[in-house]
Amino acid sequence: MSQAWTPFKDLYQATDGLISQNRADAYLSTKSLLHLYKSDILSLLKNAPKNAEDRRKVNECEKNGICVGGDSIPTTFDEGFIADTLVLSDFLDLNERCSLELLLAAEQQKSNYLRCGRCLVSILMYWDGRRNLVSSLRNLILCRKESAWSFDLQEDCTHLATSFTDEVKQNGMVARVLKLLKEIKVKDEVEKIDHSPNLKGVSTRYLKEVQTLIEEVRVGLAECLLYFSLTKTALTFDEIAAIVEYLKDDGDSDVLAPTTMALLFTVLHSISLPRDEYENNIISMIATPATVTAGQGNHHLVEDHTILPRIHHLLTVRFANSAEWKTSGILSVLQFFWSLTIARVLTLNISSTPMEWNCMIEQEEVVLDASLAGNVFNFLRNKVVASDKFHSTEFYIRPVHGAITDLIRLMPLKTKSIRNRGDEEARHLQQMQESEMTNMHHHYHITTLPPQNNHFKYLMELIGEIYIKDRLNLSLEYLMNDNSTSSRPRHKHALLYKFVRSCGEQLPALLYASYIRMLCGIATGQKSSQKVFEMLRLNSPSNNEEKGLVSWDTFFRSCWLYYEELREKPLNNSHMGMMMAQINPATGAAVQLIKPHEVDALRAFMKLVATICKHDDICCKLFYENSNWCACDRMFGLLQCSIPVHLKADILAALANIATSYDDVRAGLLQMAQNCQLLTSNYNLKQSGLIAELEEIETKDEEFPMTRNFLKFLLNVCATFNNAEGMMEYMNYVIEVVFTKIPTRRYSRPEEQWQVAGKCLKIFIKILENHSSVSGDDVTITPASRELLTHIYSQGHFFNMLMKIIKSCLEHLNSYKKDERLEKYLVKSGELSLELILLALQLRDPYFDAVRSSKQNILLMKQNILNGGLDKLLLGVNSVTGKSDYIVDIMSFVIYNAWHPQLSLKAVKIMNHLCFSSTVNQRDLMMSMLTSCDKNTREKIFQGFVEILDLACDDRFDENMTEEKHCQEFVVRLIIHCSHQSHPNLALLLLGFGKNPAQANLQDPGVFGSPRTCLHSIIGILTCNLQSGSCVDPLLAQLCYNLVYKLCANPHTSASTLRYLRSSYDFFTKHLQCLPFPINDESKSNEVILQQSYLMKSAAIEIYSLINNQQRGNAERIMQLLFNASGSEFASANMTTTGISMTTHLNYTGAGDFSTTMFDTTASTMLETQQEDLKFLQILNTLDLQQMYPSPLRLEQFISSVVEEEIKKCENINSEGLAYCDVKTLHASLESSLVGLNGTDDANRKLLAQNDVQSILRCVVERNGIRETIFAKLCYLNAWKEIFEISISTNDLMPKEKYEQMLLSIATSIIGKVRDSDSELMSVFATSMLAIFTSIRDIMNETVDSTTGRMVKKMKELKPSFAASLKIIVQGIMEWVTQTDTREGVRVYLYSTLLSYLQLCTRPKHRSQAADESEKTIVNLSKEDIYSKMARENSKLFKTFGDSLISLLCKDACTGHIVCRTLALACMDSIIQIDSNFVWISYITKNGYLNNIAQSFVEEDSALCLDLNSSISQTLYVYEQKMALLCSMAQSPYGARELLDCGILQIFAGCKFFDSRLNIEEDDKKLSVYRQLVFPILRLCSSIFTSLGGRQHHGASTSVFNFLLSHADTLINPLFDNHVIYTDIEHLTEWKLVTGLLCQLPDVKEIQQHNQVFAALQRIQRQIVSSVSRIFLTEKELFQLRDELAGKKPTFDKICMLLNEIGANLFAFLRIFSITSNNSDVSNLYFSPNLNDVGAYTDNQKANVGILIRILQTAVKNHEEIKRVKQSRQVLYFIIENCLMLLWRHVEYFVLKCSTGGRKTKSILFPDENFGAMTSSNRQFSSSANQAHDVDLEKFKSGLRSALSLNGLLKQLTSFDGRNHLSIIPSITRHLQRIINLHTSQHRTF
Repeated sequence: MSQAWTPFKDLYQATDGLISQNRADAYLSTKSLLHLYKSDILSLLKNAPKNAEDRRKVNECEKNGICVGGDSIPTTFDEGFIADTLVLSDFLDLNERCSLELLLAAEQQKSNYLRCGRCLVSILMYWDGRRNLVSSLRNLILCRKESAWSFDLQEDCTHLATSFTDEVKQNGMVARVLKLLKEIKVKDEVEKIDHSPNLKGVSTRYLKEVQTLIEEVRVGLAECLLYFSLTKTALTFDEIAAIVEYLKDDGDSDVLAPTTMALLFTVLHSISLPRDEYENNIISMIATPATVTAGQGNHHLVEDHTILPRIHHLLTVRFANSAEWKTSGILSVLQFFWSLTIARVLTLNISSTPMEWNCMIEQEEVVLDASLAGNVFNFLRNKVVASDKFHSTEFYIRPVHGAITDLIRLMPLKTKSIRNRGDEEARHLQQMQESEMTNMHHHYHITTLPPQNNHFKYLMELIGEIYIKDRLNLSLEYLMNDNSTSSRPRHKHALLYKFVRSCGEQLPALLYASYIRMLCGIATGQKSSQKVFEMLRLNSPSNNEEKGLVSWDTFFRSCWLYYEELREKPLNNSHMGMMMAQINPATGAAVQLIKPHEVDALRAFMKLVATICKHDDICCKLFYENSNWCACDRMFGLLQCSIPVHLKADILAALANIATSYDDVRAGLLQMAQNCQLLTSNYNLKQSGLIAELEEIETKDEEFPMTRNFLKFLLNVCATFNNAEGMMEYMNYVIEVVFTKIPTRRYSRPEEQWQVAGKCLKIFIKILENHSSVSGDDVTITPASRELLTHIYSQGHFFNMLMKIIKSCLEHLNSYKKDERLEKYLVKSGELSLELILLALQLRDPYFDAVRSSKQNILLMKQNILNGGLDKLLLGVNSVTGKSDYIVDIMSFVIYNAWHPQLSLKAVKIMNHLCFSSTVNQRDLMMSMLTSCDKNTREKIFQGFVEILDLACDDRFDENMTEEKHCQEFVVRLIIHCSHQSHPNLALLLLGFGKNPAQANLQDPGVFGSPRTCLHSIIGILTCNLQSGSCVDPLLAQLCYNLVYKLCANPHTSASTLRYLRSSYDFFTKHLQCLPFPINDESKSNEVILQQSYLMKSAAIEIYSLINNQQRGNAERIMQLLFNASGSEFASANMTTTGISMTTHLNYTGAGDFSTTMFDTTASTMLETQQEDLKFLQILNTLDLQQMYPSPLRLEQFISSVVEEEIKKCENINSEGLAYCDVKTLHASLESSLVGLNGTDDANRKLLAQNDVQSILRCVVERNGIRETIFAKLCYLNAWKEIFEISISTNDLMPKEKYEQMLLSIATSIIGKVRDSDSELMSVFATSMLAIFTSIRDIMNETVDSTTGRMVKKMKELKPSFAASLKIIVQGIMEWVTQTDTREGVRVYLYSTLLSYLQLCTRPKHRSQAADESEKTIVNLSKEDIYSKMARENSKLFKTFGDSLISLLCKDACTGHIVCRTLALACMDSIIQIDSNFVWISYITKNGYLNNIAQSFVEEDSALCLDLNSSISQTLYVYEQKMALLCSMAQSPYGARELLDCGILQIFAGCKFFDSRLNIEEDDKKLSVYRQLVFPILRLCSSIFTSLGGRQHHGASTSVFNFLLSHADTLINPLFDNHVIYTDIEHLTEWKLVTGLLCQLPDVKEIQQHNQVFAALQRIQRQIVSSVSRIFLTEKELFQLRDELAGKKPTFDKICMLLNEIGANLFAFLRIFSITSNNSDVSNLYFSPNLNDVGAYTDNQKANVGILIRILQTAVKNHEEIKRVKQSRQVLYFIIENCLMLLWRHVEYFVLKCSTGGRKTKSILFPDENFGAMTSSNRQFSSSANQAHDVDLEKFKSGLRSALSLNGLLKQLTSFDGRNHLSIIPSITRHLQRIINLHTSQHRTF
């Protein structure tokens, strides 16, 4: 980097941080930089000389390269760069190598300067470096410990600064500074740049920036000398003489230049004795050896006795000839101050003076006369005091103040002599004027009066000018300030007060105005104004008439006499210089003529009244109410007389200031003005009044003082207008007569045009502000405001004038001309125009509402609505240019933010309002920028926005620069808002995203020609915000973080933004490292909290993006930072130790003991060690989570409930979602309620009501503050939650054990905070707890299969220590749940967390299966695994909470929200499963909750009906969970009995939603939902059977059977009457569940007693028999089904399993019914004696025994083949057993018992074709049937042996052993074999 810029910039930053912020690091930085660049500072702006060798190396660096910036490796440069280096070296007379480095630095900074080449940037940086160097030296001088200032720095800092600056001074600093001031000429340097042929692209703005830098360099150099003159190491005589010699040739300007002022006061301080030390008599003026030894007499003027005489000689002899001075007034000032120094020396209490001083002793009056001869007072007033910096610099105003007061105090005789001489000259001049007046009256020849130098007059006017802007209240010393305690100040003040009073005694008429001007200057403060007012009030003629003192009585009496005379004898020419009058205003004596000086005196008095009223409201009231003076009446009377326009202007100014006090005063003045009819009734007639004077007098004179002051008067009184007509009259005057005609008039002073415009604009703004009443949320527009808005909203003269002002202001700014007065008023007018436009835009909707509701037919107003309002005018096309340049002109003000930030602020506000009001406006604004301005202007506007934001990081940015801060905030708000709009939008243009934001290639400034954009500025602001002692406003930083978050969250800009932030800045890592941010100012704590919130939200998006994009390296860095305080890596040792400490206390009582309490002190202490290492917990622990409560309202007059309702009406919600009360609106509403309390009797009530209003407003402000704090904390916690939950969403970025320990630590910390705080803020952590347990469950579920090497879901076994830690956390969660203030929404997440914990504590299925398959020995059964222990301990834990937890869950399950009910039911379900003592079931039953749940099915019956109801899904969730709870209860005998007792099955039997199936059979989706409803009930019935012993429990079997029969048409018949869908799992599951219940039928003997029920049962039996062949498929059918299911779901094995289970249920039913009969001799037969298996049967075909044999063969075969699946083998065994039993019964009957004439048999399958005797009516038919039966029976018997012997079936069954216990299959097989062997036709052994 450049040695001519970078070191000096760093030095300035260090010294500025030292002096302004007193940072500790600034001292070390300053010390090191001073050591490095000491030679540069000592040489002070001396360029490194050119060098031939360096020039040669630079010329050859294209080939050979050159080492720059301290690098050892040479760098090559192109030819153009070398040429620019040599040009720059010659232009700046700088060393070639330094020029190369400077140009290289400029190349890097070029992107910050629009359209400037590197050479121009180099020149700017060159002068900026010189300015930084000079500013650093000035800062070092100010770091000295001196009596003139104090910055409270450390001793090391002051010692470093003192020693270094002393060395600089000894090195010839003064001579060097003076030489530089002579060499550096601003005009010459600027012209040199402008006319250089080698510098291209020089613009006016660039020249102004260079000029500003050079001027700052010159001023800084002069100020270094000024501050050195105030130090103890003062300037020597030679240095003083050198400065005086410089001043001799300087100072040729209207006022002294800043450098001249600084040098002048440098000499004045150097030749003056310190007044403070003099007043306290501390300094010893004679330096003797004793006093020097004692440390006294150390002032530089008295240490050496020769200094004073030499200075005296310097000023009185050597440079005494004023003709040799370029500005002789400077010499007179030096002589004046020197005379006072001599006077101070002579008044010291000393015995003798040094002999060397004899030459100057008693020469003070001689020196003073010399200064008076140079007209010193006039020079001071016109050249020194008139300087802009005089009143703003304490080191200027105090010396002048001290000199004037010393003149009055130390030289009273000389002062009196000046007074006497001044009186004589004034009287002489007055006589000459009277003589001239007489000559003029008699038409004699008039001679020119000689000029007079009245020093007394100049002295009084000088005093008035000195204190006209008195910020230090120095003028109080003239008015006997009694606050002083010392005797000397009291004496001094007495002398000064005497001087003021004596000046007004017997005052000549010509000095009258000067004396009043002096009083005007002194009365520039509240106290001083009161004292001046009181002094003139006490000077009444009755007491002091003989002295002729100036008084209010005399003045207002004179005004009355003038009014009386002029009213009777008006003059034709009202603006003539002299007029007839009757009294002298000074003495009250009658005279014949009013002379010009009398008019001047009247004007001065009016200015005094205006000045006093400006500073004190009490005096305004006294002026208005004093009946003796009748001040206002007499002033209004004079306005109706023919007096000079300027006098009328001063009268109006006085009245305007009086009107600034109280409302009643303003109302009274307004009434007086209306009574006087200052305006004509019809202003278009222009017959008389102010309008006529404006048109005829002021317009002719081209000066408009009266109009300006009348506008000021209207501005102050317009707020009190109650008369609409009167208001409209004055407003029309301002609009039609003044404002719109401003361009048509000529002005002698160009700035007056903009003065008038500014006053008009202020009135318009005041009208809109004060005449728009607020009531609640409504804004009411008054007629005056409506009329004014009509002018603004119409494209007429008014709107054109506004745009003309804006255009003129913009043209002036673009010219960069230095005209302070013009710029002051023109810029102010432009600012007011923008403010008026902004205010009109804000009133758009109320204005349109007022127009619509207006009963008047106002076409213009209606047209405004049709045109769309002011926003459309601003965004519309200019008829003159044909472009949309109105809004472009407004936006262009951002270009000049560096000079006029207030204009930029207003322009940005207008842009904000347009963009916020409508998306269309935002699009139009952007299109205007793209199409209506050239590329150069557009780039300047973009650069202006960048400069606005860059100012936040500027070292010279002051905290008091509020406009700049607000402008930056509004710019960022604008970008935030526009970023949400569709692309292209304004925000993306300002941020540099280009046409395609998703593909934007964001680069650093200067890379590939990339410009600097607002995005770079925002990142710079945030980077600066991280630095200690940052000057960035917290609110601005908050908005910037918010914008970054919006860009990261926006899907169009997210990828580009994250990529740029990650690659170019490592943004998130650096910023997260600084979390938590320190809060230096508690008032800004909310902003700092929100900064961190948006940062964490953005980081959460970054982590999510990195994880999704598989960028593990970057993600791991951020994760390491967040989970480790060091941020470098995960410290294994620390984490291991932490893990041990986490569980040490938990394991202390044994591995199986889980009774450790969460809140044990030892455990908490151990947990704190780990928590300190986690960045997450550091971020969380900084937030105060205590609940905040506002103060209650205590009112005496207002009703609290009514006030609260009004407060709610005034509440709004900002863009961030924060609800707040509009205090301004509320205040207006409350004040409107006090209007009726105006009576005398209501005075006390009104006072109390006003106190209530203040209390209400204070309470509302407090509430808003609490809301803001809570909102900020909620955002912070939500952001913490987001980044935390996203961070733990992946667990593969760190070791699992460490990951678990971190989760446990954070969960423990959260629970601790919840326990310690009662704030609702803790509700945010509920989701975090759920995320923690979800992550823990994911960790426990993930493991690696060693055989395949892939991840499979398989629950790991919990460790005892880990389980104990979880139990501690869950105990805290349950305490949280049971807190009374825990909201339902929070309980939802806590219930989910509890469910996750209970799932972790549940034995995994694979472990349950393994336990079942293991050998169940006595030893194994006696062991208790971790899950059993956890279930036992959890049950104990739940019991510790008593009924509170049970009651809460039951209430939420019955009456909560849908989600809450579902989760509460799920929790109850899980807890009941581990409740071995049935405590929960007992509580639920006894307290009626079970009945409530049962009855809820009836209430929800209609909602569950599948009628396409939208809420069916929510109702279904609750229904399913309730059924899960009931199923869990039914798993225990106690619970099952309770369910039967509450009649749950009877309730289901009456539910109508079962019947919905009849209408939805063709709709698969609805059928699936229907099955979701039915399956839980079927499973519930199955659980009841399982718990109560199946069909053996009569009540259970009967209830279930009745339930099934009640819904047989929807549950049973659709299954058996339709085809079986083998590929539908739900269909087969329904078969399984229904048949499983049917096989648990009650005793048939009881059923047979009920004919209808028995008939239904018989029908079911027939359906089941007919379904056997459909369930047990043949091999061919199975092969077809396998092919159909190949590669699909469900799998073939699963289908086969379901079919086997269904078949087992069918055979179980048939087996049970086959042995149930009233007559034991009669058997129930299902199958015919036929051995042919025909497969599926039709309705006309009958089932036969062959099916049983086939099913038996297939089952035996499958049972032998299936070895592993235990459940399948068991099902097959039951099939084999039941099938064999049925086969045996059928074979036994058909072989042994069945014959043609045998006894009667009962066939269920063939009820009409019995195998026994028939009735007589069917005898013939039965005979043929019997014949057929005999044939079939014989065939059956003959083929039975071969059918059973196939594949050795009977042999296999004989040795079959399907289970590990005694089986009946071999026994039944032997019985069957015996029957076959004995009773069939074929005999063979098996």
